Amino acid sequence: MGFSAPSQSQSRPLSPPLSSESVSPARIRSRLLVPFLKCLALCLISILVLVAVLGGSRSKHRVYTGTYRRYQEGGALEVLGYDPGFQLGRAPSLKNVKGCPDGMEDFVPCYDVAASIKAGFKNGQEFQRQCKVQKQCIVKPPKGYRLPPRWPTSQRSLWNSNLKVTEERLESSLNGLCLCRILIEESVISFPSEESLMEGYVQQLEEMISAGGNRTLTEMGIRLALDIGCGMAAFSSTLLSRNVLTMSISAYEEHGAPVQFAQERGLPAMIGSISSMQLPFSLSAYDMIHCKDCGAQWHDKGGLLLFEVNRLLRPGGYFVWTLPFLDQSSNSILKIMGKLTSSICWSQLAHNQRTVIWQKTTKQRCYTSRYKQRSTMCEKKNPADVLLYQPLRPCVTEAPNGRWRTVQQQHLWPNRLMLTARRLSRYGMVRMVSKDFNEDVQSWLAKLSNYWSLFTPVIFSDHPKRPSDDDPPAPKNVVRNIMDMNAQYGGFNAALLTAGKPVWVMNVVPTSAPNTLSAVFDRGLLGVHHDWCEAFPTYPRSYDLLYARSLLSQELQKPKPCTLAVIVLEMDRILRPEGWVLLQDETQVIETARSLLVQIRWEARIIEIPGHGDQRLLVGQKNWRK
Repeated sequence: MGFSAPSQSQSRPLSPPLSSESVSPARIRSRLLVPFLKCLALCLISILVLVAVLGGSRSKHRVYTGTYRRYQEGGALEVLGYDPGFQLGRAPSLKNVKGCPDGMEDFVPCYDVAASIKAGFKNGQEFQRQCKVQKQCIVKPPKGYRLPPRWPTSQRSLWNSNLKVTEERLESSLNGLCLCRILIEESVISFPSEESLMEGYVQQLEEMISAGGNRTLTEMGIRLALDIGCGMAAFSSTLLSRNVLTMSISAYEEHGAPVQFAQERGLPAMIGSISSMQLPFSLSAYDMIHCKDCGAQWHDKGGLLLFEVNRLLRPGGYFVWTLPFLDQSSNSILKIMGKLTSSICWSQLAHNQRTVIWQKTTKQRCYTSRYKQRSTMCEKKNPADVLLYQPLRPCVTEAPNGRWRTVQQQHLWPNRLMLTARRLSRYGMVRMVSKDFNEDVQSWLAKLSNYWSLFTPVIFSDHPKRPSDDDPPAPKNVVRNIMDMNAQYGGFNAALLTAGKPVWVMNVVPTSAPNTLSAVFDRGLLGVHHDWCEAFPTYPRSYDLLYARSLLSQELQKPKPCTLAVIVLEMDRILRPEGWVLLQDETQVIETARSLLVQIRWEARIIEIPGHGDQRLLVGQKNWRK
């Protein structure tokens, strides 16, 4: 016989034989259940210990999900046990959306000048938005695209590969009328003479407005300006040194895409044409409106365009018109302009060579006394704050009660930024003051530093200790062009400025929210009214950061909502590669948005927000796409 080790049964005494009653089913179940319960308890204790260890090593941000690579493993939404299209009847998806064909790198939906002309639109209407249902595709960057230099370097030099500009195109688009010299050297576009030439022009305007005094535009109460037909945003760039914030607008694809130029430089701009429709800005939005060689026929159609300027201009504000040249015809035009401006209570303030400056009246009774028959006052049935797709009207828009506030009566910047309860009451917001506005101010000041710490790829790390307080902070200029997609009173913008961040913010007041745009402008901030079921009037790759609080759930509650896929795809279009998105909303909506972002290969992570119940913060970063 071979040798074998003794078995376990041989090494211990044998158990006594079982009796017939010891093998009953109840006895067997009891003996089997006890070890099972012990094993289950041991597993639960192990899990609790593991959670405690990992949870204690995490940073203050509690990470809810990881990157798109792990998410693609599938089944996540079904496991969570809810329908991501809960408001829409079906789950929105971007899985089948492909990249746009070559040649669509600068695609802007709602604008097709050639098709509009073919359809019979003319006299400026061909440049207006025509939003129709279009095939969805993901806009890719042009070949050779590079991230713009960080601010303030971008103000003086750009990558030509991002704009595809040639010297011939510049010459034809500018018509030799720009007050600056633009150089194209290899891959760089620069503006070597802009500062000296445009500085002299702005100093001339200051002397004309102050009647020879030695006051700057800011000292005269000017904070917000509108530049029509903005060229290469030289005017906007120069006014920044005076703390004057300028919105530059120009028609789509006209004059060599100047809006694209402005935003590449890190300056406020959007596509807009003052031809047949009102601009999406509120009544009395701007302290100064500027037109230098902008091509507008102000004297035509009984001064129809001037009525729109009058609507946008704050009482006591200034309209600056610099003509391309002076000849016999321009002299006759100026005579017509004199009569038209007088009829809407403007006075000519100064005239120096090619530049004429008018000032809107500071006295509201000028309109009520001059128009006793009120034939040229807009009817009350057309509210002043209804902005989208309103045709130009040959009438004076009357300011609501308490809203007649002149440029000279405004607080000088930066005191204008602090919006008091008394000032809010002018906009019918008395009930909102104590709760909404005070919470808005305080919450933004508290949140901003936490938000800024998220702008690092480390946020998407799977390591349980990342991100942490030891990570290096993001630089101040990590982003420049910012959009608040649901701005309310502009609190996010105000907090950024208070913290000294070198940014500008496009404050969007959506149609799904109460129209608070007048309050945004009253604070000395820029804003626009917009429907997020449509494309925003800007070129692709315009912004570095998109922020929205409660926008997505708000949009889903509209009478005729669009899918979240429409909004997410538009966010992808207007954001630059490596740009950031911060979305705060209800958990279910945030999960849906996260699923859409990862489908188009973004990095995305959800963070719990202490003290905000069902609210979550979605941090997303757009990846490079070829």
